[in-house]
Amino acid sequence: MRKVFSAIVASTVLAAGLTACGSDSGSSDEVEIGILIPQSGDAAVTGRFMTDGAMAAVEEINAAGGINGKKIDAKIYDTVGDPQNGINAYKKFTSDGGKFAIVGFSAVVTAIGPLASREDVLLVNSGAPPFDAEAMGSHTIHTLNGQDHEMQCAADYAYDTMGTRKLGAIFADIAANRAGVESLSKDFEEKGGEVVGAESAPQGSSDFRSVLTRLKRTNPDTVYVYTYGSDPGNILKQMKELDFDAKTLMYSGAAVPQTIEVGGAAAEKSLYTAGLFDPSNTDPQTAAFLEAYKKVDPDSDPSSLGFYNATLYDGVKMLAKAMEYVDDHGGDMNDPRTVEKAFYEVKTFEAATGTATYEEGDPIARKPFQVLEVQGGKFLPIDTVEC
Repeated sequence: MRKVFSAIVASTVLAAGLTACGSDSGSSDEVEIGILIPQSGDAAVTGRFMTDGAMAAVEEINAAGGINGKKIDAKIYDTVGDPQNGINAYKKFTSDGGKFAIVGFSAVVTAIGPLASREDVLLVNSGAPPFDAEAMGSHTIHTLNGQDHEMQCAADYAYDTMGTRKLGAIFADIAANRAGVESLSKDFEEKGGEVVGAESAPQGSSDFRSVLTRLKRTNPDTVYVYTYGSDPGNILKQMKELDFDAKTLMYSGAAVPQTIEVGGAAAEKSLYTAGLFDPSNTDPQTAAFLEAYKKVDPDSDPSSLGFYNATLYDGVKMLAKAMEYVDDHGGDMNDPRTVEKAFYEVKTFEAATGTATYEEGDPIARKPFQVLEVQGGKFLPIDTVEC
């Protein structure tokens, strides 16, 4: 059984429609960090994995004595995975006196990034940076590749490795996903391929048959799927029902167990671009993550853990390392601007999801992608994409 988070940390807050609890400020022996991740709505399953990862890092750090002796007081805020609820959660977080937040989901980061850039707040984004990352200002550090980078890698893999020449796409009808498909289409066409159709559908739909029927008529070699929650599994299942036998390539947000649970046999052989993480690795970062995660979710199967389980673990660990660096050099680890600069001074962060390196002025960490294939009901890494 998963641990109750309030038993792990001093206080937990579920904002955006949930009840808040806990004090507004911590003691001088604590460092407060907000975890702004979906706890409800269509994104809740992925949000659960990410939250477990974050809390695994918090527990690990606190058990080792904290950040130079200061324990982390982590508070969880429910963003529901959408912009307005994300803004509501962010406002609750800042009204509680929060200055450091671990966030995820591009739609939420896009919404709250400009707010953080105008306020004394540092965001550490452990989700794919949105396409307008520069417009958010400099006060968001991204621990992962940007969406534009994933789209480029997906276009390269579809054309060069899968042999795709006619590409179709289906995506959630939200701004970030629409921009993603536009970027993917541009990259794919520049390689000489043809985008024969792109269909949108409301996030959380249960029936994609009409849009899939239209897309099937265009006869694509491969369909790129850019949505999350139960959508990818339903799309795979309904493609099979319609005898739509094109290959499928999906973005990283679909590489979660829910896709296999919903899609069943139809998910077999589906492909995914995903952040670099392999639970079978024996490197120290992966081993530490697996040990810490098991304490938060004792029933978890280490071999089934994926990128989204690890991503916020890395985000918390990287923020803690930057804070420790500041404290070691006589600075104030509670000053967001000083901690922000420390990311560029530390520069290289070893992580379970791959080494992150920061160049001065570029808040986005560039990493390779891996390609996953569903085999026997599990996501297995089959390739690495450098682009």
